[in-house]
Amino acid sequence: MFRHHPVRLTEPFGLTIDYRRLVAPIEPILNSLAVSGSGEHPTTMDLVRPFHGLPHTDAKSHVQDCPDSIMSKKPSNVEAAYDGAPEREWGRLSYHRLEFEIAKRNLYTFLPPRTQILDTGGGPGRYAIALAQKGHLVTLSDLSRGCLELARQKAQEATVHIQDFVHADARDMSMFNDKAFEAVLCMGPVYHMVNADDREQVIRECIRVLAPGGLLFVTFITSYAPLMRYVRNTPGQLGKGYDPMEFLPSGVHEPNQIISGLPDAFFIHPTEVQPVMERFNLETLKVTGLEGIVMGIESTLNALPDSTFSYWVDLMYETAVDPVTWGSSEHILYIGRKHMESGSGDSGLATPAPDSDRESGPSGNPITPEGFS
Repeated sequence: MFRHHPVRLTEPFGLTIDYRRLVAPIEPILNSLAVSGSGEHPTTMDLVRPFHGLPHTDAKSHVQDCPDSIMSKKPSNVEAAYDGAPEREWGRLSYHRLEFEIAKRNLYTFLPPRTQILDTGGGPGRYAIALAQKGHLVTLSDLSRGCLELARQKAQEATVHIQDFVHADARDMSMFNDKAFEAVLCMGPVYHMVNADDREQVIRECIRVLAPGGLLFVTFITSYAPLMRYVRNTPGQLGKGYDPMEFLPSGVHEPNQIISGLPDAFFIHPTEVQPVMERFNLETLKVTGLEGIVMGIESTLNALPDSTFSYWVDLMYETAVDPVTWGSSEHILYIGRKHMESGSGDSGLATPAPDSDRESGPSGNPITPEGFS
């Protein structure tokens, strides 16, 4: 049996992180894996109630004209980076096959048939196209016009229909009506927001356009992901201009720091993901790594025969839910369901913890509800 120990971190929303609460949703799985000879292992879906969906309507009814003011500001370095290399972003998931396959398996497992989906920040459409091929009704939005144009091209090549391609900032999706989608994918925007208020605003917008009972999928980059990449690729750079302590304490990377080719980015401690997301109007269904313990040997896995690679996908899919493995993944996927009813109004936030329950982090600084700070 797993032993649970409360962990205190500088948690951003005024809640105390209790490791027991983090592990509770997956405890039956972890315990079954820990017992040898226990027979067939349960899957994570044993813990999840099915979402039966909502009546489908014409996807066009969900889309409003995008106000010109939203995109009138100067392009961010994130927009410029993706506009400058949409093909690189398309190819990224060809190399990072394990991440792509585990993410898709989670999507396919949780989504009911013919779901109305918004893929916000979906780049050149890797996930949007894969989901459309499964019969889902997908609207793709992104900050990068270059990525959207490539997505349109790739969808045509794959002979699949994407409901619409929308140039939008995930912080302001006012072109979409409230409660318009049965599922929302936000598998990129949050980890490119270096400002805590912006990260919170992205989640608020996702929840606003999500129907009650709908599913939200959000990916994060973990705290040590950049350092792990340097360990693998350029360990000799340490002490020669690269200092991980420039971003590790805050989790914030900005382009003046030496992480080659990376625009604005935010890295989160894996154990903070669930408490952060439960600050909103969401029920947690699953938190999982997308690479698991084999993150460092991707090139080796990619060279394996497809049948052997598939076994590795199976193994990592089942074991990457263990919190012990989260630090070895570069990406963490959060899956939550919007509550059917909420007393939180239109803000998307759940009721905050009383002031008396807010405690100090290990540094002695007060824990304040300031978003993903």
